[in-house]
Amino acid sequence: MPKKSKAKKKEVLVKEPVKQISFAKKKVNLRTTLRTKKNILSQGAMVAEGLSNPFTFDEYIEGGGNCTRSEIMAHFTNWEEFMKAVIEKAAPSVKHKLLMALQKPKTELQLCKIADCSPGEFAKCIAQLKEEGASVIADGEKFYISKTAIVMPRDKVYKDFVSDDFVRIGMISDTHLGSKCQQLTYLHDFYEVADSLGVTNIYNAGDITDGDGTVYRGHRQEIFLNGHDEYIDYVAKHYPYKPNISTHFILGNHDYSFFKTAGINIGPPIEHRRPDMKYCGELGAYIQLQTDCKFYMHHPTGGRAYSLSYNPQKFAQNFQPHLKPNIYLVGHYHGKGWFGAGRNIEVFLGMCFQSQTTLFKAKGWVPDIGGMIVDLQFENGQLQGFRTICIPYKVMMDKDY
Repeated sequence: MPKKSKAKKKEVLVKEPVKQISFAKKKVNLRTTLRTKKNILSQGAMVAEGLSNPFTFDEYIEGGGNCTRSEIMAHFTNWEEFMKAVIEKAAPSVKHKLLMALQKPKTELQLCKIADCSPGEFAKCIAQLKEEGASVIADGEKFYISKTAIVMPRDKVYKDFVSDDFVRIGMISDTHLGSKCQQLTYLHDFYEVADSLGVTNIYNAGDITDGDGTVYRGHRQEIFLNGHDEYIDYVAKHYPYKPNISTHFILGNHDYSFFKTAGINIGPPIEHRRPDMKYCGELGAYIQLQTDCKFYMHHPTGGRAYSLSYNPQKFAQNFQPHLKPNIYLVGHYHGKGWFGAGRNIEVFLGMCFQSQTTLFKAKGWVPDIGGMIVDLQFENGQLQGFRTICIPYKVMMDKDY
């Protein structure tokens, strides 16, 4: 029987490429896996806050729970055991009580009384809060959490110089881990593709997480994690890891919600737990790729304009001369595109890894899921040209968490 001829793979011609690029993408397994016990408990704890004790399965569903009875019974022997575990999970811990009490200045004695803890336990919890990104201030005898805006030095530029005239990088944004609409399988697949193509640096333009549930009306019902510590732990364990890839990220408006409500900056603790993830700042950061090539990651706020390119073009026009980048990566809009904005600024819209939320449905917006691999060509430290390889994922996955 004659052998079937294999279709030739398309190749992208680049000057001195790291690897030849194949567009024959592997298939992604769309099968969703059974939820973990920790995820079921976290989601149940959020629902239990609005229910009386005891509560039935029907009340759990009406309250916003979306785990099936079979998923719950896979980890618990009966409903009563699940309900007891959920109520214990929903009960505030000593650390959580201190976090809430520290929103206003109080003495150690007052805080120990509120949290019902010993001075030793108080000191331990304060140390944990600082490790998790809380800006706990000791002013004389009183302690409080500072909510002064996170300020990165305006002239701070992270230098990621590349020695070659050709470099290949990855660009993504808005992974929204912790959202019930996250697309974690696709995110891992993108990193697999990037690694196979020789990418060593991926830049994430913000909203690593989905935030604390206060960003928009109904947001709390669309997350499955509870509290900044669970988010930090989840990112550390589940964000893609590749030994040859470093991820450079900034905080977006969803990540920043932890700081606005509780004074928690989740960037440093994520970097501490994951050395391959480099925290560059809040809402924006400059990266020096070559002597005369500045790259700016930006996560703006606000809604979409009629045209996705409108807001980035206006931002590009407003850069002060000494702050003007050559490459401008914009997150937040969950869109796809790359275009010249004048002033020698090349604009890239960061694609996302979150399916259509209720907010997007209400607005009539459809997210572009995926990422971009960008080949950059330099000469004498200046950007001479680029080529973009888009890695889209067309089918939104359901319950990918």
